[in-house]
Amino acid sequence: MPSEAEIIRLWAARGVALLKEHISELNSLNVFPVADQDTGTNLYLTFQSAQHFELSRAGETDDLTDALSALAKGAVNGARGNSGVILAEALVGVAEGLKHSEYTISSLLQSAAIKARESVSEPQPGTILTLLDSIAALKSNNLEEIAQEARRTLFESRDLLPQLRAAGVVDAGGRGVVILLDALMQVCQGIEEESPPVGYVPTELPATLCLADREYEVILKTHNADMKQIQERLHTLGTSITTTSDGNVTLVHIHTDVPKVVISVLEESSKVWDINIESLKPSTAQTGCVVVIEGIGNVMNAVAMGATALNAEDSRPETLAQAIIKSNHRDVIVIVPEDFVESASKAIETLREFKVNVHTLISPSIVSLLASIAVFDSKATIEKNVSVMRSALDSVETTIVQSPTVPKLDTEKLKAAELITIIWGDKADASLKQQLMKYLNENAKNAEIIEISGDQPSSLAVIGVE
Repeated sequence: MPSEAEIIRLWAARGVALLKEHISELNSLNVFPVADQDTGTNLYLTFQSAQHFELSRAGETDDLTDALSALAKGAVNGARGNSGVILAEALVGVAEGLKHSEYTISSLLQSAAIKARESVSEPQPGTILTLLDSIAALKSNNLEEIAQEARRTLFESRDLLPQLRAAGVVDAGGRGVVILLDALMQVCQGIEEESPPVGYVPTELPATLCLADREYEVILKTHNADMKQIQERLHTLGTSITTTSDGNVTLVHIHTDVPKVVISVLEESSKVWDINIESLKPSTAQTGCVVVIEGIGNVMNAVAMGATALNAEDSRPETLAQAIIKSNHRDVIVIVPEDFVESASKAIETLREFKVNVHTLISPSIVSLLASIAVFDSKATIEKNVSVMRSALDSVETTIVQSPTVPKLDTEKLKAAELITIIWGDKADASLKQQLMKYLNENAKNAEIIEISGDQPSSLAVIGVE
């Protein structure tokens, strides 16, 4: 008879396997809050992160508390999308429920439902929250009864939300929870079966384009554990605000038009890191592009040019791997700075099971990286993109400005230059900007000069000459 900790480990493995099998189904059900067709991907990545952390746990005891706490921490660390954040907070609730000496399956589900609802700034009926409330209210300790109640609630609550009613589908996040309950029941019964669908499932992803409620999806982390305070601070800055916290790290998800403002507001109370920004605009791309770049301004510029961008100052291999998977492309170009090459290799190594064709380009500087994204064509093949983007990387002569004095550049090259790009760092002052612009205007009279607020902390400015 396996121990409780072993059951959790088996559940994590079975849950990841079942979610992977149902990624396409869950993506096809995804119509709320934004029909961006990635709920299946998000839930899989979140629970996979939970499983990986649980596998590597080194707690003092090998018991249920140790196992579930690790699962929750891993989910918080790797949560993706609204559904992933809510799932992570539900797992946090389960782990916290174990602190009560007389806990039961029923009491743990009640704790999960309460925490999940707290993670959402504007809860809506008919979603994963409705399902969690229903199985908590059942007050049953029988897993088969709980799984049946989850299916019933999921099917009957599809009319509570206009978007679900119009599409004739159940909530994708709620369906993911049903899959995980099926996985737990199977582990306890010692069987492996499919998780039958609930209601109508589209045979393919919706042909209609995603009508995004905001321009960007932002996911980041902070040490501020007050989720209610975070939600209140961000209330006027976007939609789809969800948060999850393990008490030390809080992961924040928001759809917004002003990522830099969101980051600035959160930095008032705590450090912000592991920033991931994606465009929510509809895409018919053939090839995806994911970049690791320093400076929030540069991240924003990269996203505006069609890439998914990660902040180089705090990105991890796992975050890069998740971004590549979430791009939902078979062909993906990854551009990284030289000091991130080893991390990129580790990230790509984990993608073998997804059969993603990844080509890595190494950028010698921020300005060359942006130049390569500028010629990226999402509708072109990966081979064509690699060719033109590599040429763009090599075509820029870069000078990095570290001191507040104007550098002496090759005047002959300045005279022949057609384009000069200046990327200002976050500590560049008005005096340096004025002096450098005067110098370039005097020596590069035939060149177009473009200024970009990059916010990189490692330099006052980066100058690119083409």
